[in-house]
Amino acid sequence: MAAARYIDSKRPQDEVAILSIRDTKTGYDIVSEFERDPGALGRRLVDVKADGKKSRIYDSIGAAMQMCGMTGQGDSVTPNYIVSCSIVVFSDGFDEGSALSREELNGRITALNIPIPVYSLAYTKQSKHFKNLESLSKNSFGIYYLIGEAVDNMQQTVEKIQNIIQSDYVLMFRSIISVDGEEHAIKVGVEYPSGSGKFTYENAKMEAIEAPPVPAIMQEMQRMDSLFPPLPAGAAPYFDRPAVAAGAPKAATTAQ
Repeated sequence: MAAARYIDSKRPQDEVAILSIRDTKTGYDIVSEFERDPGALGRRLVDVKADGKKSRIYDSIGAAMQMCGMTGQGDSVTPNYIVSCSIVVFSDGFDEGSALSREELNGRITALNIPIPVYSLAYTKQSKHFKNLESLSKNSFGIYYLIGEAVDNMQQTVEKIQNIIQSDYVLMFRSIISVDGEEHAIKVGVEYPSGSGKFTYENAKMEAIEAPPVPAIMQEMQRMDSLFPPLPAGAAPYFDRPAVAAGAPKAATTAQ
């Protein structure tokens, strides 16, 4: 089962919540709140019953977004842990009986300050309702996967999603502030998801305590050049190459 393998493959610090669509007052059951223990998640997943007569998909995704929002406020995470939250949907896209319409749910998604990507796995026979999932994924900067009847591709697709969610990034920056031993305020903007045009900003501080190690940087760039084939003309994988050490402006490189 793809969902079970997803749980087995998660990192120790990752938290997973599980919702099942059922004929309840809300249209869904919370099988598990956000949980880190894969054993506990697995046991709860086994108890999920596929016995619903109606599919209130929009209400369920709306509830998942609300849970992500609570996690972002730090309800279930350790201090200083930066939270990103995503939703993975297994469905045929057919909604029946939701209090939320697709347009209303998309409106909520658009209004989010920090995107919550919706990754949709559309499966069963070709359906006109797949477009519902595609709309939600595209609007949330997630990805829509058409599985159809090729359920054997489900596990491979889930692994792709997990690789995207677990990808780390390193932030590097340059400063023209002279080395003065003082602390300076900075603001860092991160685009998430990449290419979305949505930025979130954090205030931070840096100490101007040493100039950048230009010779070491140049040496490392030369080493990387020797490991990979050259890129097309005009394509540069690095920031602008620094000036030689003797003429380089003094710049702070240590951030907190």
